Amino acid sequence: MGYTFGMAQPYRKPHQKSESPSRGPRGPEVVANDNEDERMFEKELERDFGKGMPLEVHMKDIRAIRAFRNAFPSIKNTKPEDLNFYVINPGLDVAITRAFGLKDSSNIEFLTETQGEARLLKERGYDATKGIAEKHRASERADIVIVMDEKVRPSSRILKNVAPGGWILLPLTHANVLRGTGKFKCMGILESEGVSPSVKDAGEDFWKKTEIETDEELRDASEESEDGGVVTYEEAAHAVKEVFGRDKDVVQNYKKLIEMAKEQNPSAVANGAVRLMCNIERASGVALEILIKTILPLREKELLGENYAIFKKNEFV
Repeated sequence: MGYTFGMAQPYRKPHQKSESPSRGPRGPEVVANDNEDERMFEKELERDFGKGMPLEVHMKDIRAIRAFRNAFPSIKNTKPEDLNFYVINPGLDVAITRAFGLKDSSNIEFLTETQGEARLLKERGYDATKGIAEKHRASERADIVIVMDEKVRPSSRILKNVAPGGWILLPLTHANVLRGTGKFKCMGILESEGVSPSVKDAGEDFWKKTEIETDEELRDASEESEDGGVVTYEEAAHAVKEVFGRDKDVVQNYKKLIEMAKEQNPSAVANGAVRLMCNIERASGVALEILIKTILPLREKELLGENYAIFKKNEFV
């Protein structure tokens, strides 16, 4: 397993307000209560598990998932028993039960890599099945899906296991797959490394800083890409040639086309569209309409580590 560290309920809410990680000024009483809750929570864990490396590893995973839970009011303020979870390739890690304070595991489905892991989890009372993550259909779509293995690619089957309005956490290296679908919104980055995991915003500036910058990087990324929603070198070069009449500085010129397409389609962008039609009028007066994919590959070295991307699925997909 690459990492240490899953709304299947009947449709209930026709509309949910926009949400982002909790931040900003809060009253001293609220902060004090939150801090006291966390201190009590960690004391209970230390009492149950003792001290030493096993506790530290377990605590790291629990803290990370708990940071996600506490960052978003709609999750924090929902009874854990009213949520359905689907956890992919956890090994024997059941930190999610502690992070959400679940009394039992009846609303958690674990998918494991091996029969042995599934057997051991079942012996401990958990609903566990061995299967191939990219092809497995969960028993029901989940409010929260957690992919705990970097080797698992977020296939269309995995994404279908997320209920409309549901959440998925997955290794940051696979974030572009979800960005390219246009069906998920990135709600933040779960920084799980270090003593105190936290959730930070991931706006356009974050992605721009991690996008490829050179034609060589785009060529290399295109050779390995399996993400249909992310532009390839061939696609970008063709668009640049059509508009500018040259095939040099492909990345920089394609970024100009992305900005033009976004300026022409503000409502589509606001609704999460990542494929936009761009209208160009050449100097000769000839009008040209061209499809622009607005998602560029990301530089992998910027994504290495044990951080997770947090996405929320659109309500009506």
